[in-house]
Amino acid sequence: GFFTANQVFGAGSPKGVHIAFAGVNSISISFYTTLDTGEDNLPWASIADKNFTGSTTKSKSRYHHDVIVSDLEPGEVYEYITGVGSASSEPFTFHMIDYKSTKFKAAFVGDMGVNNSQATIDLLTKNRDQYAWVHHVGDVSYADDFDVKIEPSSGDGYDDVYDLFQDELETLAASTPYMVSPGNHDVTCRVTSDLGCPEQQRNFSAFRERWRMPSIESGSSTVEHHNVWYSYRIGNVHFVSIDTESD
Repeated sequence: GFFTANQVFGAGSPKGVHIAFAGVNSISISFYTTLDTGEDNLPWASIADKNFTGSTTKSKSRYHHDVIVSDLEPGEVYEYITGVGSASSEPFTFHMIDYKSTKFKAAFVGDMGVNNSQATIDLLTKNRDQYAWVHHVGDVSYADDFDVKIEPSSGDGYDDVYDLFQDELETLAASTPYMVSPGNHDVTCRVTSDLGCPEQQRNFSAFRERWRMPSIESGSSTVEHHNVWYSYRIGNVHFVSIDTESD
């Protein structure tokens, strides 16, 4: 059975919870943990008296979890909790978009990391109820600058900086669909090249594993987490995310 929110905390607790579009009347709920809870403990979400289970991928010392929640009613407000095994998140609330609506407001932001961004994150979070979604158009977290003395967070690991960024976004991204597109800082764990970068952190790996976009639902891929190309349609506008960092 599922545990109540805040019942269990620690390395296995959901961190950096965020939601994204996953096809009409569906969303993905995603988060990371730093503890291996075992293959038998699938990530889950409890919403509107329904329970959903998802999948987990491992990236170096992090575990990335995704749960697809479907058959939601347009315009409805939903409360949910999510977790893996017996560890659960606090309750979050979101407003399900009406994909057929021709009147909506969205926020677009780019080049935002853990430094010099707090005012922007605070403003987006404060006004989150005004936005049907937020789209981050490249350079998501600047975690690749951790060792080149650009970010004050230098000295922490690449994953540590990325964790911090997703944690800071949680209040916003857990209640408002947070869509992402890749920029040059999202290619690998070092802004200059793959030199010295572990294989698990090359080729958009962190970007793909930490963010689950509707690539399968929009027909751009047949496998999970191939997030660099995808699209979604709201009302009479079709939004297309195109990766210009690949040949």
